[in-house]
Amino acid sequence: MQKTQISAQATTRLYAQYQDHTYARTKPVEIDSEQDGVDKAGSSPRFYTYEITTLEHNGKTYKGEQENASAWIYTNVEKVLTLDDVIAVFEADAAAAKASPALRDEFAKSIEVGAIESVIKNYRNTKSPDALFVPERGRSSEFIEIKPEDKAYNKAGQRVWPPADNPAPPAAEAVPGSDLG
Repeated sequence: MQKTQISAQATTRLYAQYQDHTYARTKPVEIDSEQDGVDKAGSSPRFYTYEITTLEHNGKTYKGEQENASAWIYTNVEKVLTLDDVIAVFEADAAAAKASPALRDEFAKSIEVGAIESVIKNYRNTKSPDALFVPERGRSSEFIEIKPEDKAYNKAGQRVWPPADNPAPPAAEAVPGSDLG
């Protein structure tokens, strides 16, 4: 019986899976590093990275499954906000609605202010005092709660979360895409 020697070359590549402003996923992009993914993000509000191993054998390429997925990486974030910061934004919105000349009658003002106050109450009752948020892209009063294992970078590509002197705890089992916000 003649033995055949198998010659194969395995390669592992890193990819970024971006989401657009509607949170639809874009086509994956091969990247060199997380920082390269941040630099290529453009207007994408967030992405995650993963690895795929390919094997080339006898002129054929075999592609593995996604492995080692990262937590969410948010882009174009100038500041990570606390719960108090978020509530302050909503309170400013409520004050602006009360003084708005566009809402001429008291009924319209009470509806607008009541809706904002309801959101404030909901945040106070359902969010941890330690919760952190990033502003949702293009919406001044909408926020995404981030998890400790998530990362955020500013427009210059510098990491703003977690701070370099206070790294985030390791992710237990990050599954990007299972929670869209």
